[in-house]
Amino acid sequence: MKEFLLKVLRKPSFWIGVGSLIMIGLIFYFYSFITTGFIPDAILEITSRPERATVTYNSKYAGETPYIFKSTKTLTGVVKISLPGYNTVTINLDKTIIEPGDHKKIRIDLSLDTSLTVTSTPPGANIYIDGEQWGSTPYTFEGLISAGQHKIKVELLSQCYGEQTKDVIVDAKLFSKTHFDLEKLIMVSVSSTPTGAKVICGPDDWGVTPLVKCVKSGKYQLMLSKQGLVDEEKDIEVKEDMSVYVRMYDPESYKKKDSYAVDADQPETEIFALPKRANGELFGQMIAMGKSPAFLSKSEIQAKAGITDAPASYIVFGLKDGFSPGVTELFESGETIFPMSQLTIFSKGVQKDHKSFPSHSGHPYSNVSPNGTFSIDASKDKATLKDTASGASYELYLEKEYDYFNNTFTFSPDSSKLWYFRNNKGVRELIERDLSSQEEKILDKIDSKEHKNVPMDFVFSCLTNIAYDSSSGKLLYFVPGASEKLTLASTKPGFGGRNIIDQDLVPGAPQVDSYKLWMVSPDVLKIQGIFPGSVLWEGLYHLSSRQPVKFKIRTDPDPSGKVGMMKQLDSGMTMFPSCALVTEKDGNLVIGVNLYNKLAALIVYSPIKRDWEFVWLRVD
Repeated sequence: MKEFLLKVLRKPSFWIGVGSLIMIGLIFYFYSFITTGFIPDAILEITSRPERATVTYNSKYAGETPYIFKSTKTLTGVVKISLPGYNTVTINLDKTIIEPGDHKKIRIDLSLDTSLTVTSTPPGANIYIDGEQWGSTPYTFEGLISAGQHKIKVELLSQCYGEQTKDVIVDAKLFSKTHFDLEKLIMVSVSSTPTGAKVICGPDDWGVTPLVKCVKSGKYQLMLSKQGLVDEEKDIEVKEDMSVYVRMYDPESYKKKDSYAVDADQPETEIFALPKRANGELFGQMIAMGKSPAFLSKSEIQAKAGITDAPASYIVFGLKDGFSPGVTELFESGETIFPMSQLTIFSKGVQKDHKSFPSHSGHPYSNVSPNGTFSIDASKDKATLKDTASGASYELYLEKEYDYFNNTFTFSPDSSKLWYFRNNKGVRELIERDLSSQEEKILDKIDSKEHKNVPMDFVFSCLTNIAYDSSSGKLLYFVPGASEKLTLASTKPGFGGRNIIDQDLVPGAPQVDSYKLWMVSPDVLKIQGIFPGSVLWEGLYHLSSRQPVKFKIRTDPDPSGKVGMMKQLDSGMTMFPSCALVTEKDGNLVIGVNLYNKLAALIVYSPIKRDWEFVWLRVD
């Protein structure tokens, strides 16, 4: 065989034949290229994110991304890209036409095949997934979170709700849901003097003052520190929203921490103090602490007051001519400074002329007429008018009174008229009686049927008193208002009709047992109310401006503090344990008011400006 092959290879005719075949092939190739041209491939290049996704072609495995399809023919069929935990993407090549010579690139962003809905009560809470903030509740994450276990935290600290963390398993191809019920926390506000103190609570850094922290109920120990000042500890028990104030000291001032240190921004201010019991009563002796700055230790101030029992607090005040008094209540030793306000020229004159001033004026009521001719004897069952000259008597009531002891009878200054209230079958009548003819006129009626939602004692017990304004000839009295309040009204005998002066001025029964009204000047009405427990409160009303007298004491260093026994009504009127109109001048009212049993204030009220000045303090 070998010899045969060698003989064939040695023959020239064999090689001539092989060469002929090669030449024929080359001629055919060049002929095809000349007649039809070069045929390029159709190319489809597929990439994905994430990579290494499975690629199938017509349901047969083809490879992983990135993957390249090549064909000398137009690409047809169906390509699918899939990855566990992600949605499968399908490419229909019959619609995506890729012909020979085309080179297309397709990038596939595979979406996660998951759905997670996070809700909370209350809504609007911040959502953290594996430590990264994603949004706020309620929120549905479609294809954004991989399947598997995730740590989800929800918090709403901005509205003082707590935070909650859960381990949540997210399943592919399933709709996962998770709900958080957030606990309502308690708001603690921490402030300090000076500000900027660092607040540490156990291992937690709360920040610097002033700050607000939301915490659970319980006991906490706060440590406040600031460079150059002595650290302060404050133990608190949190039960409800609360404010915490800490006064910080430099090392030298810290030595005086247990003393009452009172200063004022005006030199030579005289500082005084009065001990106060928990029930509001001032007792002991007034303490002259000296001129500002004044310092007294706890033992010294108690000794100067001449008391053996420690008071609940001290009322401390500063006085200086030409300035409004500074005043505060100190419940514990510490440092206070009064920013003294300079008085107006008018109030400076009042201060100079009226440092001794009245703060009480009684009701001028009498059951005898001004000329002594008539007198009244009243009980629950009847009221009898007696003519002392003739001996005649007249019955004034038609039926029994609810609270006869609250009723008053008002004589005209010339003893010709008598005004009073009486009951008449569920109607409260305002009566004018002519004392010469003994004829009666009904000037006004308050029908209980018109006030169905108001208790009878509201209609009758507070409608017992009439004030006569001699300057205008009008009668002033109360009528029912809205929401268990009383409205100040007037009528002028002989002219008829009721005139409303001030709607819903004062509270009615059952908040108040009765009222008395009387004129303390031609333009100022005094209103005296007997509140439950026989507690008396008084206020003044300026008729021409239709303004109740208002007053409030600014306390330092905490302006939100309260000094003085005062009742602030919804109408704006301020009522005091007692008050007196000292004088009227230049459109201003000068008024003395009792703040406590041993302390009275002199104020100037301007009805035009609707404002006041605090002028002086008097200790009894």
